[in-house]
Amino acid sequence: MNVYYYKQLGANNTTDNQPSPSRGLSVDLDEVVQQSTSMQDSGAKHEVVEDKEKNILFFGFNQLNSLFAVGTEQGFYVYSTQNLKERTKMLFNGGIGIVEMLFKSNIFALVGGGPRPAFNPDRVILWEDSQKKCISEILTGNKPIKAVKLQKNLLVVVLEDQVIVYDHDIKERGRDHTTENPNGLVAISPDTEHIVLAYPSVQIGMVAVNHLSSFPEQKVHILAHNSKIAQIALNRDGTRLATASEKGTLIRVFDTKSKEMVKEVRRGSKQARIYSIAFSDDSNFLACSSDTGTIHVFSLVEKTHNRTSSFSFVGGYIANIFNSEWSFGEYRGGEDGLANIPTLVSFAPRKAEDDQTVSVNVLTARGEIITLTFDVSGAQQTSPTSVQKRSFLANNSNNE
Repeated sequence: MNVYYYKQLGANNTTDNQPSPSRGLSVDLDEVVQQSTSMQDSGAKHEVVEDKEKNILFFGFNQLNSLFAVGTEQGFYVYSTQNLKERTKMLFNGGIGIVEMLFKSNIFALVGGGPRPAFNPDRVILWEDSQKKCISEILTGNKPIKAVKLQKNLLVVVLEDQVIVYDHDIKERGRDHTTENPNGLVAISPDTEHIVLAYPSVQIGMVAVNHLSSFPEQKVHILAHNSKIAQIALNRDGTRLATASEKGTLIRVFDTKSKEMVKEVRRGSKQARIYSIAFSDDSNFLACSSDTGTIHVFSLVEKTHNRTSSFSFVGGYIANIFNSEWSFGEYRGGEDGLANIPTLVSFAPRKAEDDQTVSVNVLTARGEIITLTFDVSGAQQTSPTSVQKRSFLANNSNNE
């Protein structure tokens, strides 16, 4: 699950110093998954520069949330989400602003970034990591790439005003115009049998949803908000779309075929920049992070889990706030705080026998992963029952 939230750092962009956090494609997916263990054996003998610094330009999860990639001013790294074991790395004489993974395979889509990009930011480098070489290259005609997604036999490239879909032969399958999209908002469902692609449409507040696995392809437009779309996410099989506007107070969930809004939850009453949204694997929970530094977790099935307030004597806007569903779980960043620190959330795999807790992994631009565990048994506990902080840029960890 890779999601891109922040303006890419490129050679011609020196005003935004925040990292960008969040997938030959003719490789057979089953073969690719079987080869995935070879990532552990890709040693440092191919490095072309010394590993002197790890200034973060990008971070994102793979489609299974089992791995995460980090792009730096010297190259990229891939770590196991569970134990932070370094699975592979590749160092260049320049920065990597986007690292998109294809499940657990050796195939990566790379885009140069930072003050000294390893590659021009107007091209996608398809990288075969076991061979440590480029196997294909896609040029966009001097238009900086804002995001990339990989799926089974598909590659999606996001420009500031277009979304382009390529097939397994790197032939263009289709393109669509979008509203101005400087942050490269895009989402693709992880399920290889139900591939759904979502991105901002040409109309403000509207999201285009393409059901790419349908024949013929089905495309719908969902008017989600009255203001600009700030963040989107799809659940595993692409049946649900979550959206937030630039106001950042509400998150809405839609059925991607009927376009019906099936849930609305409130993050807060004051405006905030939403950094990320994520569904749990079973679509029962939703998490989000923002520049306020608070991580919110909502229930999408049990209203009793979420906090509510109702004051019948209050009318208008204030009544809407009081009658909203609020998050049942919150984490405010601990002693260090997370305000204005770019973050990316995903749900940890849930054990079948454990229906009492849910865990959220939070990647931060400080180079740490925070694992939050919440009680979902019905107890009125808003704070996590456990917090584990681990640094992926240093060999240390601690628990709160």
